[in-house]
Amino acid sequence: MSFVFILPYLFIGLILSSYLLYSIIAKKGITTKFHITALIFGVCLGTISLFSEDYFEKIDWHFRKGQREEIISRIKSGSIIYDANKSVHHLDEFKYALISNGGNDISISTNEKNQVMVEFFINRGFLSHYSAFVYTDDPNEIKRLEKEIQSSYKENNFKITKNWYRLNY
Repeated sequence: MSFVFILPYLFIGLILSSYLLYSIIAKKGITTKFHITALIFGVCLGTISLFSEDYFEKIDWHFRKGQREEIISRIKSGSIIYDANKSVHHLDEFKYALISNGGNDISISTNEKNQVMVEFFINRGFLSHYSAFVYTDDPNEIKRLEKEIQSSYKENNFKITKNWYRLNY
């Protein structure tokens, strides 16, 4: 299926890069270092995205780790109010822009001991699957996640740091 999408992707990337290069050459008098940097950055970013989205996940994780941890602490302190009957909570887009892909929604669940499990969506999936950065401080849930990581039929499931996991469902 990826071969069906790779040709239009390459074609559009080539056209946009060619247009930007032509604009830089044709308007040499008003071209700045920013335009050249943008072209180089765009070509590099397009090339990286062509081969693997894993790089973007790692970049996303590292750049937004602090915001995700802030959200966790706000959930634990009660300053983020959510409906326990709903499985998905929508975050304020002005405070946390694109912290979770697919609508800035996160999944929050708590137990009777006030332990939380929060899923920050990476890919919301099309029908029934999704991938997420998952935080939990529930020991039973940690055991379940560790067991799920050990299963051989799931790819890209791994522990990131203490209490944080990257999972496919």
